[in-house]
Amino acid sequence: RRNKRLRTYMLSAAASILIFIGAVLIERLVYFSESETDSIAGQIISYAGTVSVNDRIISADAKSNMNIQPGDVIETGPDGSVSIQFHGQNGIALQPHSRLRYDMRTDRPALRLEAGYLGAVMHDTCDLQPLHIESPLYSVEITGTTVFMGVPAANSAYFCICNGTVGLHTHSHKPASESTSGETVSARHHAAYGFERTNNEQIQTRSGELLYHNDALLEELADKIGTQIDWDKLETQQCAQ
Repeated sequence: RRNKRLRTYMLSAAASILIFIGAVLIERLVYFSESETDSIAGQIISYAGTVSVNDRIISADAKSNMNIQPGDVIETGPDGSVSIQFHGQNGIALQPHSRLRYDMRTDRPALRLEAGYLGAVMHDTCDLQPLHIESPLYSVEITGTTVFMGVPAANSAYFCICNGTVGLHTHSHKPASESTSGETVSARHHAAYGFERTNNEQIQTRSGELLYHNDALLEELADKIGTQIDWDKLETQQCAQ
């Protein structure tokens, strides 16, 4: 009788363990399935010089169609540059000495420029709303636009709305709900802004001039992703309601 009770106990324990393992496996499968669904992969379409992804340098003979996933960190060296395309006719171009965190997900698509300079041509964003490109001092909300962004130092930044309209938000180290101010800015052919963080953590904004980029740089990126920039009109994107 004692052996029978022991056998029953062991079978019950084994069944409980199997049920637990099955539940964990199902949870992980659901997690990975949702992660894949939520991810918006990018693709490196060209690069030159020293470029790394997650601290791993891309070799000179690597193919240019390397995939980029949410969470990846892309860095360029002093001679490095890289162009990335994602979700149709959307592309970004990183200049030398730049660092970008790629965080494109369907629930909150975002690109985070932590240092350096970035040009962006976004012509296919209707189902990527709201799409943000963020920097330490400001962020922009993109709706079918061409922009250029720069983070030359920890307490200064540069922004140019090259063609189109964006929501421009400055922020400090305080929570965004307390410190973020925003405005809508538009330009047909370049309107630049400079930003400085003051000692009391406020962000000073001033009108800037055309720096770090030109039409040719952005037109080259547009050509790589299969679109064009019409400098004669304000870029708008009509999205189905």
